[in-house]
Formats: sequence, C-alpha cells, structure tokens
Amino acid sequence: MVCEYCKSEVTFERYAVKASEYRGALDDYISTSNDTVLKVGGISYRLTAQLATGHSSDVWLAARATRLSERVVVKRLRNSEDAPLLQREQQALLELEQSSAQGADYFATLLPQRVAFGQGVQQGDAPALAAVFREPIGFAHTLLHVQRAYPDGADPRHLVWIWRRVLELLSWVHRSGKVHGAVLPAHILLNARDHAARLLGWSCAVRAGESLSVASTADLDIYPQAVLKGAPLAPRSDLCMAARSLLKIFGQRADTVPAHFPSDLARLLEREASGAGGDDAWQVSEEVSRAARAGFGSPKFVHLVLP
Repeated sequence: MVCEYCKSEVTFERYAVKASEYRGALDDYISTSNDTVLKVGGISYRLTAQLATGHSSDVWLAARATRLSERVVVKRLRNSEDAPLLQREQQALLELEQSSAQGADYFATLLPQRVAFGQGVQQGDAPALAAVFREPIGFAHTLLHVQRAYPDGADPRHLVWIWRRVLELLSWVHRSGKVHGAVLPAHILLNARDHAARLLGWSCAVRAGESLSVASTADLDIYPQAVLKGAPLAPRSDLCMAARSLLKIFGQRADTVPAHFPSDLARLLEREASGAGGDDAWQVSEEVSRAARAGFGSPKFVHLVLP
C-alpha cells in the first residue's frame, strides 16, 4: 500500500505465533525449577553472573524471570548474623531517597535503585536475606578494575575526574545528614565513557556522630585510625577515605603520593588523606579543579580504557 501522506510504499507482513507455543516458551523461561533462580518478594530472578564477593554478601548480575524482564543486581547475604548490615543499607537509602537537600533530584539517581528486599529462596540452599537493585547501565567498573588494568598506576588525570564526581555526591550525602562510612576502592563505581561515578556499599552509612559498625579487613589502611578505634564518623571521615582510596589505586599506597604527580595536586591529596582538611566536600572538589588546572592546564577529556 502507499501512504496517502508521504507517498511511501509500505509492506505489511504478518507473522503468526501459536498461543500454545508462546505459553510453553514463557513457562520455560520463568520456571523456578533450577538452581540459578532466586525468588525475592514473590518475584523470580535468574542469576546470570557473579559480580563480586563482598564483606557479607555475594553480588550477582541477574534478570527478572517474568514476561517483562529487567536486568538487576542482587546482593545475597552469606551469614545471617550480618543481616543488620543489609537492613541498615535499605534504611539509609530510603532516607536519602527522601532527602530534600539541594540537588536531590539529580544525586538521588546516583544511589543504588532499590527493587526488592526480603528473604531470598533458591533451590538447594537455605533462605537468605537478599536485596535487589536495578542495574546501573554504563557503570561496569570499580576502582579495583582500574588497578588491575593499570598495576603501575593510571594517568593521574583520571584521578581528578573520579575524585570530583565522588566529592560532589558526598557533598549532597553530607547535606542530607548522612556519612557513607565506607568510601573504599570496591565501592567507587565508574562509568568510564561518561566520566561518571557512583558509590556502593551503603551498609555502614549512619548519621554523623555515630560509630562505624564494621570495617573491611582488606582495606584497613583506608580508614582513619581514629574511626577504627571508635571515634564517631563525620563528613571528614568520608573525604579522608576517598583520597586514600584514590592514592591506593593510582599510587599503590594509601598514604603516599607518587613523585610524578603535579605539586598542587600532590599537596591536596596529602592534606585530604591525612584528615587535616575541613568537612565541605564541594569546596574540596573546587580545590581539586584548581589544582588540576595548575598541573595539567585547561580541562580536556581523556579516555579511560578499561577491559
């Protein structure tokens, strides 16, 4: 037929699918009779690949096993004694989602997006608490992937944009009354193409003035020593951990700045990693920008290549 408006020729082809074949294929897809399916809150999720092994949970990439599917990330608790960690994470994210601090419309989108929470039931295993989040499209690497790709240290210009994105998010978190408490390399999630960053690992997030509930034994050099000894968490704790995490990945040591870093950037990193700075993450972000301009010149997009 010919469209009466644009005069284009249009060909219509009808492809028939038998209802019985469709229902059979759908039943096979959403079947829960295998050990790769986890049911949370009455919904089945097909686990497709393990992404990480965290302090208390295993993290999986999964897909909603229903007619209208959705890619998600599932955190499943390994030890029931750590249930308060997952529960605290849910509460912290809920409070931040309800934040009215300036920038909430944007920064709340950088939080893990909650889908379901409850007992996860999987064939062959005892039920375990599980949290389901939407997959953050484009965010495929953490700082640990940067370390693996560049064991001798990546271009410090990448440190600049990662640091600024983390500080901007922390600024809103702090203005919302929360302290993250675990700004570690494994919890800094990157979108290398768009130079964007998110934070994972919200199970230690508390109100400023509360103590750290648990520490990662693999990252004890990242935490301020006072915090490990019971001192209350504060915005300064997050800023110190952010600087130390970046130093550990880009320079191998959380307390030492590589000799080839520009002097202004090196001094700023040393100050922040020592915990001697203030509590204003946004102000530190602006200082990072000025130090980068002094050391590298006008801003320029530099591609971070990660496998």
